[in-house]
Amino acid sequence: MNEKKNIPQWLMKPDELFEVGKKERFIEKNIHTLFKLLAAIRSRSNDHCFLSRIHPALKLFSLVVLLFLISLSRSMVFISTVGSCMLLLISILPVNIMKRILIMSLTAAVFMAVTLLPAFLVGIHGHYLLIVVKVWLTVSFSGLLVLTTSWHALIAALKLFRVPDLFILILDITLKYIVIFSDFTLNMFYALKLRSVGKTAKKAAPVAGIAGTLFLKSKEMSEDLYDAMVCRGFSGHYTTQVKRQWHWMDTACSVFVLALALSFFYFR
Repeated sequence: MNEKKNIPQWLMKPDELFEVGKKERFIEKNIHTLFKLLAAIRSRSNDHCFLSRIHPALKLFSLVVLLFLISLSRSMVFISTVGSCMLLLISILPVNIMKRILIMSLTAAVFMAVTLLPAFLVGIHGHYLLIVVKVWLTVSFSGLLVLTTSWHALIAALKLFRVPDLFILILDITLKYIVIFSDFTLNMFYALKLRSVGKTAKKAAPVAGIAGTLFLKSKEMSEDLYDAMVCRGFSGHYTTQVKRQWHWMDTACSVFVLALALSFFYFR
């Protein structure tokens, strides 16, 4: 009984739990968004896809050629042929890659269709469907390259095409630091969630604090990165040491692109 009397009164009061409404879930929404972003970046199971056996430089060159042909073509027959080939490729891909490509491409196509809708309503609908299908094909082929090729393989392919080392350096560091800063921001939101009790009156204050902390962290890491590059004697020159042998999938990809190029000139 004496121990009970020594307990402060504020500890004896029952806690009032507040039900969090939809407007109070901004922390959980940010955590969910960052978690999905990191999961999408890290779950790159492209080694099990047959398109990953194609040389990255050949895939990059094929993408440039196909996008060039699609953008120049005015023939609906050629665009339909390329679209049929794209649907065939998507149908034999793994389910996770198939879903991501369809979501990205269909979203871009719907956005373009809505953008061109005023022109269609006033009677300018000569190439309405053609432009929408072109956008869908462009995003789909770009998604095939990104989702079936690792980042370091893409950077090595850029080096083979004599892309300036400064551009490769900026791209490489940007891709790596997107993951690092996303992980750092996710941990800060977890800490904010653990320290938040009840309803949050001012939502902008913690978000502004996270943004400021992230800015200071990026400045500190950029200085550390520069010091590390100087200490290791990095001169800004990228070298590619990975050499891949010619695979039969490379031949199939070359024949596929060549056939589409010939059909472009045939149906023009």
